[in-house]
Amino acid sequence: MNKTILKTIASPGFIHNDGVSATPIVKIEKIKPFINTCKVTNEKGGMNIEITYVPRDALIELGSYREFFEQGFNDYVEKLVMDFYNLIQELVDPHQLSVKVYLDEKTLTPWSATVNMNDTWRHNR
Repeated sequence: MNKTILKTIASPGFIHNDGVSATPIVKIEKIKPFINTCKVTNEKGGMNIEITYVPRDALIELGSYREFFEQGFNDYVEKLVMDFYNLIQELVDPHQLSVKVYLDEKTLTPWSATVNMNDTWRHNR
């Protein structure tokens, strides 16, 4: 997995009309399905990902995000979701983060793997 493809941009910061600072929830949903070769069956299958996060100082740049998933992967779905989660956590250090990886093949039984985190959980570990 080439991690250097993903780039970040500075979060612009957001202010409500009443002058109170607010942080948005960023949700990146379906992209063009990416290919993962199953470690068990060695078959290629379409996968997709949903990422939801509350940024601090950085955002994921969407062009690099699309390019990152064009490279293809060869791992267990459970490992992929943890790898993607850890990578995004490292890149943007969000207040909250949820990563869901799921099958995008119509011929297979749908299922997914999800990892969630928020600041409260992180500081109480």
